[in-house]
Amino acid sequence: MSAKSEEINELASALVKAQLELREAKLDKKNPHFRSDYASLESVVKTIRPVIGKHGLAYTQLMQPFNDNMALVTTLMHTSGQWMQSAMPMKVDMTKPQSVGSFITYYRRYSLVSMFGIADTADDDDANEAEMVAKENEIMKKAEKPKPIVKLSKEQIDQINNNIVDDADKAWLKDILVKGNLKDVKEIPQSWYPRLCKSFEEHLSKKDAL
Repeated sequence: MSAKSEEINELASALVKAQLELREAKLDKKNPHFRSDYASLESVVKTIRPVIGKHGLAYTQLMQPFNDNMALVTTLMHTSGQWMQSAMPMKVDMTKPQSVGSFITYYRRYSLVSMFGIADTADDDDANEAEMVAKENEIMKKAEKPKPIVKLSKEQIDQINNNIVDDADKAWLKDILVKGNLKDVKEIPQSWYPRLCKSFEEHLSKKDAL
């Protein structure tokens, strides 16, 4: 996903000049999985920042909510007020800070080298690293897959239906379904049953008191 200001002529001109001066980022880290070298985020930033500053360019990288997760939004700005923006949706487990930090670092580096057109790995390392990140994403997707909800058994459903004998009972059951955003007794989760029985006993006590 991308966006830009109405005009980007001055930004584009400055970016062209900056790219003529930009060099490849120093490969200062080793990938233990593939025994290869790559440039850290720090190395990429050190390569980019001094050059783009000379030409009136700057960037920000912010996390924003996106669907049920987050997206990294990288914005390139020019002193003229012109800008261009790239957003990368991320699928990460937000309950694991260490994992989140690792993914954000990777995506920040990837977004920067893509936006400024520099290399941050040896010739054949990009595919390896992308494959590794894809595998990590797949593992996280499987871990996040929700467990199927066990519904009431036929016997439990029959018991509930047999207990509904008048309008007051029907109103009680309707209230339960509305609160649970359910359409039918068959949709009630198994885990609700003990509380359901207790609720019905309380309902009967109120009826008897009338």
